[in-house]
Amino acid sequence: MRKLTPAYISATCAAGVASLSGRAVQAYDELKETLDKNASVSPADKVWMETALAEIAARLDRPGVAEAHFRRSLQHGAPDPYLKAAYADFLLDANRPAEVVRLLSEDLRIDGLLLRLALAEQALGAAALPGRVADLKARFDAARARGDRVHLREEARFYTALLKQPREGLRLAQVNWAVQKEPADARILLEAALAAGEPAAARAVVDWMRQNNLEDAPLARLVRRVPPS
Repeated sequence: MRKLTPAYISATCAAGVASLSGRAVQAYDELKETLDKNASVSPADKVWMETALAEIAARLDRPGVAEAHFRRSLQHGAPDPYLKAAYADFLLDANRPAEVVRLLSEDLRIDGLLLRLALAEQALGAAALPGRVADLKARFDAARARGDRVHLREEARFYTALLKQPREGLRLAQVNWAVQKEPADARILLEAALAAGEPAAARAVVDWMRQNNLEDAPLARLVRRVPPS
C-alpha cells in the first residue's frame, strides 16, 4: 500500500511554488498556519519549513520576521548546508559578516559555504582571505576540468565578487541561467551584469520576473538599475 505524503509536506512544496508566482504573502501566511498546526513534525521537517518561511519573508522585505525563522531553524538540531547558506546570505545582505564567520568557520569542505565564508572575510579584511580565494579557485578549476557544471552559480559569484572579474562572472551566470532559473540564479546574473557595466545583459531576468510576478525585494532593487529595453 502506498504511503500517503503528509499534508504539511505538500503544503510546504505548494508554498514554495506560490511564493515565486505572485502569491508570496498568501504563501507565507498559509505555510505559517500549517507549521503552527503541526508542531509535532520532525526536527528536520521543522528546519525545512522554517527555512522556507525565512526565505519568503526575506523576499517580502521583512528582515525581522525572516531572522526569527532562521534562528528557530538553527535550534532544531545540527543545521544543514542549505540552511547555513541561506542564513549566511541573509547576514551578508544585512552587512553582518562577523556573524557569518562564526556560523561557517568550521564549514570548509562545502564549496558554497566556503564561498560565503570568504565573502564575509573579504568584508572584514581578514588575513585568511587570500588562502580561501586560492582554495576556491583550485576547486572550481578542478570541477571545470571534470566537466562538472553543477556549481556555476557559485563560480559566477566567485568571479564577480571575490576575483573582481565581472565579465567572466557574467559569462558563467548566463550559462547558468540557461539551465537554472531561481531567485539566486537571477540575482547573480543581475549582479554580474551590473558589475561588468553591461546591465542590458540582465534583461532576461527582468522579463522572467515580470512573467512570473515574482515578489523579491532584493532583486527589485537591482532591477531598478537595469535600463528599460
